[in-house]
Amino acid sequence: MVEAVYVFLEEIQVPDKLEKARLEAEEAGRLAEAMQHGQVWDAVIQLMDEFVEMLGEEELSFPLFQQMMDTGLASLKFALIPPSLDQVFIGSMDLSRMYQVKCMFIIGVNDGVIPARPSDESVLSEDDREWLKRAGAELAETGKERLLDEQFLIYQALSSPSHHLYLSYSVSDEEGRSLLPSPLIKYCQELMPNHEHALYVLDPEQLDDKEQLIFCSE
Repeated sequence: MVEAVYVFLEEIQVPDKLEKARLEAEEAGRLAEAMQHGQVWDAVIQLMDEFVEMLGEEELSFPLFQQMMDTGLASLKFALIPPSLDQVFIGSMDLSRMYQVKCMFIIGVNDGVIPARPSDESVLSEDDREWLKRAGAELAETGKERLLDEQFLIYQALSSPSHHLYLSYSVSDEEGRSLLPSPLIKYCQELMPNHEHALYVLDPEQLDDKEQLIFCSE
Protein backbone atom coordinates (compact mmCIF):
# COMPACT_ATOMS: atom_id res chain seq x y z
CA MET A 1 0.00 0.00 0.00
CA VAL A 2 2.91 2.35 0.75
CA GLU A 3 4.37 1.57 -2.67
CA ALA A 4 1.04 2.43 -4.32
CA VAL A 5 1.01 5.83 -2.60
CA TYR A 6 4.58 6.50 -3.73
CA VAL A 7 3.80 5.58 -7.35
CA PHE A 8 0.70 7.78 -7.29
CA LEU A 9 2.63 10.79 -5.98
CA GLU A 10 5.24 10.28 -8.70
CA GLU A 11 2.57 10.00 -11.41
CA ILE A 12 0.97 13.32 -10.45
CA GLN A 13 4.49 14.87 -10.39
CA VAL A 14 4.44 15.98 -6.76
CA PRO A 15 8.28 16.25 -6.54
CA ASP A 16 8.41 18.50 -9.63
CA LYS A 17 5.56 20.67 -8.35
CA LEU A 18 7.24 21.10 -4.97
CA GLU A 19 10.51 22.06 -6.64
CA LYS A 20 8.69 24.60 -8.81
CA ALA A 21 6.98 26.06 -5.74
CA ARG A 22 10.34 26.24 -3.96
CA LEU A 23 11.96 28.17 -6.82
CA GLU A 24 9.03 30.58 -7.11
CA ALA A 25 9.07 31.30 -3.37
CA GLU A 26 12.84 31.78 -3.44
CA GLU A 27 12.66 34.23 -6.35
CA ALA A 28 9.90 36.16 -4.56
CA GLY A 29 12.06 36.47 -1.45
CA ARG A 30 9.91 34.15 0.69
CA LEU A 31 12.91 32.19 1.91
CA ALA A 32 11.23 30.45 4.85
CA GLU A 33 8.46 29.17 2.57
CA ALA A 34 11.06 28.04 0.02
CA MET A 35 12.86 26.03 2.70
CA GLN A 36 9.61 24.29 3.64
CA HIS A 37 8.89 23.30 0.03
CA GLY A 38 12.43 21.98 -0.25
CA GLN A 39 12.01 19.67 2.74
CA VAL A 40 8.48 18.31 2.19
CA TRP A 41 9.28 15.56 -0.33
CA ASP A 42 12.23 14.18 1.63
CA ALA A 43 10.14 14.18 4.80
CA VAL A 44 7.30 12.26 3.10
CA ILE A 45 9.73 9.69 1.66
CA GLN A 46 11.30 9.22 5.09
CA LEU A 47 7.84 8.74 6.62
CA MET A 48 6.92 6.07 4.07
CA ASP A 49 10.27 4.31 4.58
CA GLU A 50 9.55 4.17 8.31
CA PHE A 51 6.12 2.65 7.60
CA VAL A 52 7.69 -0.05 5.41
CA GLU A 53 10.30 -0.85 8.04
CA MET A 54 7.74 -0.91 10.84
CA LEU A 55 4.94 -2.83 9.10
CA GLY A 56 6.90 -5.14 6.84
CA GLU A 57 4.49 -7.48 5.04
CA GLU A 58 1.64 -6.88 7.47
CA GLU A 59 -1.66 -6.09 5.76
CA LEU A 60 -3.72 -3.15 7.00
CA SER A 61 -7.22 -1.99 6.26
CA PHE A 62 -7.42 1.17 4.19
CA PRO A 63 -9.07 3.25 6.98
CA LEU A 64 -6.30 2.28 9.42
CA PHE A 65 -3.59 3.02 6.85
CA GLN A 66 -5.20 6.37 6.08
CA GLN A 67 -5.32 7.23 9.77
CA MET A 68 -1.64 6.33 10.19
CA MET A 69 -0.67 8.45 7.18
CA ASP A 70 -2.68 11.41 8.45
CA THR A 71 -1.06 11.14 11.87
CA GLY A 72 2.41 10.80 10.36
CA LEU A 73 1.99 13.77 8.02
CA ALA A 74 0.62 15.93 10.84
CA SER A 75 3.68 15.16 12.95
CA LEU A 76 6.21 16.21 10.31
CA LYS A 77 8.56 18.94 11.48
CA PHE A 78 10.75 21.14 9.31
CA ALA A 79 14.03 22.75 10.24
CA LEU A 80 13.56 26.43 9.55
CA ILE A 81 17.02 27.92 9.82
CA PRO A 82 16.80 31.74 9.82
CA PRO A 83 16.55 32.51 6.07
CA SER A 84 18.68 35.62 6.41
CA LEU A 85 21.60 36.64 8.54
CA ASP A 86 20.27 40.19 8.79
CA GLN A 87 18.99 40.93 12.27
CA VAL A 88 18.71 43.72 14.82
CA PHE A 89 20.56 43.26 18.09
CA ILE A 90 20.08 45.62 21.04
CA GLY A 91 22.49 45.61 23.95
CA SER A 92 24.88 47.57 26.11
CA MET A 93 28.53 48.03 25.25
CA ASP A 94 29.77 46.32 28.41
CA LEU A 95 27.62 43.19 28.06
CA SER A 96 27.41 42.75 24.29
CA ARG A 97 29.97 41.09 22.07
CA MET A 98 29.04 41.88 18.48
CA TYR A 99 31.02 40.72 15.48
CA GLN A 100 30.50 41.12 11.73
CA VAL A 101 28.10 44.02 12.27
CA LYS A 102 27.08 45.95 9.16
CA CYS A 103 25.47 48.94 10.85
CA MET A 104 25.95 50.22 14.40
CA PHE A 105 23.82 52.77 16.27
CA ILE A 106 25.36 54.13 19.48
CA ILE A 107 22.86 56.26 21.38
CA GLY A 108 23.25 58.54 24.38
CA VAL A 109 26.73 59.76 23.46
CA ASN A 110 26.55 62.66 25.90
CA ASP A 111 29.15 64.19 28.17
CA GLY A 112 29.47 62.13 31.33
CA VAL A 113 27.60 59.17 29.83
CA ILE A 114 29.96 57.81 27.16
CA PRO A 115 32.55 57.66 28.55
CA ALA A 116 31.01 57.60 32.01
CA ARG A 117 32.06 60.21 34.52
CA PRO A 118 34.27 58.65 37.24
CA SER A 119 32.53 58.31 40.60
CA ASP A 120 34.18 59.00 43.96
CA GLU A 121 31.97 56.74 46.08
CA SER A 122 34.83 54.62 47.42
CA VAL A 123 36.20 55.42 50.89
CA LEU A 124 39.64 54.44 49.61
CA SER A 125 41.75 56.69 47.46
CA GLU A 126 43.25 55.43 44.21
CA ASP A 127 46.68 55.29 45.88
CA ASP A 128 45.25 53.22 48.77
CA ARG A 129 43.65 50.78 46.36
CA GLU A 130 46.84 50.39 44.36
CA TRP A 131 48.83 49.72 47.55
CA LEU A 132 46.31 47.12 48.78
CA LYS A 133 46.34 45.36 45.41
CA ARG A 134 50.12 45.13 45.46
CA ALA A 135 49.80 43.65 48.94
CA GLY A 136 47.59 40.87 47.53
CA ALA A 137 44.16 42.15 48.55
CA GLU A 138 41.29 41.41 46.15
CA LEU A 139 39.47 44.62 45.34
CA ALA A 140 37.09 45.83 42.69
CA GLU A 141 38.54 47.63 39.69
CA THR A 142 40.14 50.99 40.31
CA GLY A 143 38.86 54.08 38.53
CA LYS A 144 41.86 53.94 36.21
CA GLU A 145 41.12 50.31 35.31
CA ARG A 146 37.45 51.06 34.70
CA LEU A 147 38.44 53.96 32.45
CA LEU A 148 40.77 51.73 30.42
CA ASP A 149 38.10 49.04 30.14
CA GLU A 150 35.53 51.56 28.95
CA GLN A 151 37.92 53.04 26.40
CA PHE A 152 38.46 49.55 25.01
CA LEU A 153 34.68 48.94 24.84
CA ILE A 154 34.20 52.26 23.02
CA TYR A 155 36.96 51.39 20.57
CA GLN A 156 35.38 47.97 20.00
CA ALA A 157 31.95 49.51 19.34
CA LEU A 158 33.33 52.14 16.95
CA SER A 159 35.37 49.63 14.97
CA SER A 160 32.72 46.87 14.77
CA PRO A 161 30.49 48.05 11.87
CA SER A 162 31.66 47.32 8.35
CA HIS A 163 29.27 49.70 6.53
CA HIS A 164 27.67 52.40 8.69
CA LEU A 165 28.23 53.99 12.10
CA TYR A 166 25.66 56.29 13.72
CA LEU A 167 26.27 58.27 16.92
CA SER A 168 23.42 60.14 18.58
CA TYR A 169 23.22 62.45 21.58
CA SER A 170 20.56 64.57 23.26
CA VAL A 171 20.77 68.35 23.17
CA SER A 172 18.44 68.72 26.17
CA ASP A 173 16.88 66.65 28.92
CA GLU A 174 13.17 66.13 29.68
CA GLU A 175 13.02 69.45 31.54
CA GLY A 176 14.59 71.38 28.67
CA ARG A 177 18.01 71.83 30.25
CA SER A 178 20.88 71.79 27.78
CA LEU A 179 23.07 68.73 27.50
CA LEU A 180 26.53 68.59 26.01
CA PRO A 181 27.75 66.01 23.53
CA SER A 182 30.51 63.67 24.59
CA PRO A 183 34.08 64.56 23.57
CA LEU A 184 33.80 61.34 21.58
CA ILE A 185 31.56 63.18 19.08
CA LYS A 186 34.23 65.77 18.31
CA TYR A 187 36.87 63.06 18.10
CA CYS A 188 34.85 61.10 15.53
CA GLN A 189 34.05 64.25 13.55
CA GLU A 190 37.75 65.01 13.26
CA LEU A 191 38.56 61.40 12.49
CA MET A 192 35.90 61.20 9.75
CA PRO A 193 35.72 64.63 8.06
CA ASN A 194 33.19 63.39 5.47
CA HIS A 195 30.61 62.50 8.10
CA GLU A 196 26.98 63.66 7.89
CA HIS A 197 25.32 65.59 10.71
CA ALA A 198 21.57 65.90 11.29
CA LEU A 199 19.31 67.32 14.00
CA TYR A 200 16.10 65.49 14.93
CA VAL A 201 13.51 67.03 17.23
CA LEU A 202 10.55 65.53 19.07
CA ASP A 203 8.42 68.68 18.89
CA PRO A 204 7.66 69.79 15.29
CA GLU A 205 7.05 73.34 16.56
CA GLN A 206 10.82 73.66 16.88
CA LEU A 207 11.13 73.33 13.09
CA ASP A 208 10.72 76.08 10.53
CA ASP A 209 7.65 76.12 8.25
CA LYS A 210 9.25 74.10 5.46
CA GLU A 211 10.56 71.44 7.82
CA GLN A 212 7.16 71.23 9.55
CA LEU A 213 5.53 70.45 6.20
CA ILE A 214 8.07 67.70 5.58
CA PHE A 215 7.49 66.37 9.11
CA CYS A 216 3.70 66.24 8.56
CA SER A 217 4.04 64.52 5.18
CA GLU A 218 6.14 61.75 6.69
